[in-house]
Amino acid sequence: MMVVRYLLIFVILFVQVSCLNSQQKHYTSPDGYDLQHPQVFQMPKELEEISGNAFYAGNKDMLYAIQDEDGYIYSFQLGSDKVQATRFGKKGDYEDVTIYKGTAIVLKSNGTLFSVPVSEIGKPKAEGVQEWKGLLPDGEYESLFADEKNKELYVMCKSCHADRKNSVVTVYVFDLSADSVQPKNNFTFDAAQLGNYIPSKKYILFKPSAIALNPLTDEWYLLSSVNKLLVVTDRSWKVKQVHELKNAVFEQPEGISFDANGNLYISSEAGENEQGVVMKFAYKPTK
Repeated sequence: MMVVRYLLIFVILFVQVSCLNSQQKHYTSPDGYDLQHPQVFQMPKELEEISGNAFYAGNKDMLYAIQDEDGYIYSFQLGSDKVQATRFGKKGDYEDVTIYKGTAIVLKSNGTLFSVPVSEIGKPKAEGVQEWKGLLPDGEYESLFADEKNKELYVMCKSCHADRKNSVVTVYVFDLSADSVQPKNNFTFDAAQLGNYIPSKKYILFKPSAIALNPLTDEWYLLSSVNKLLVVTDRSWKVKQVHELKNAVFEQPEGISFDANGNLYISSEAGENEQGVVMKFAYKPTK
């Protein structure tokens, strides 16, 4: 009888453990990437609140970053302790940075844009900075990307009046061909598509925190820290993949970029951790 009792207890425990394992969330990754195993680079104290990152012409030798409290652009090599800080503006809530030809463009949360000559980055204070106000309607913005091939600048809204109570997110496009920032057009991204990929979340109020264009696949990568999602779309913004992000890996993901080889970089603010980080996800073509 004692043997039978222990056997029954073992079977019950085995079934309970199996059920728990079956209920564990399965995390996926875009083709060619493994989002569960990044190479992690710890950021210095001044980049504890890192909010955006970008490469110049895809050159992985130098990363440019901003943080969301001070008007500085930081430039450094990943893995190096040497970080150069260049002031370009006053204190403020700066959310993203992108580079178009020889100019770094910075996005403030209220929609104000700043252009900073790359040649000035590395100096204590940048000269030739331009400020662009009133190009975007009132709202909250965190996502910015310059498409050098098509000479266009994309700004994706995080929280705008026109999008409230709707499952859409407005994207504003600017023309950069005349070495200035000129409004071109705008359109809406249909976030209702996301519910088709995540059955547990039929309605998603999508709040993007960063966007980037994959240079190898020509696909848009949309990052959302609030939703803990990485969304992959085609060039026409039709959703192709949706990947939920694991909290243990992505504390507070706020920035995204690619180098010329297609390697993916996601920056994350410190959150409950002591340091901000930049995570590299090496591109490995699938056979």
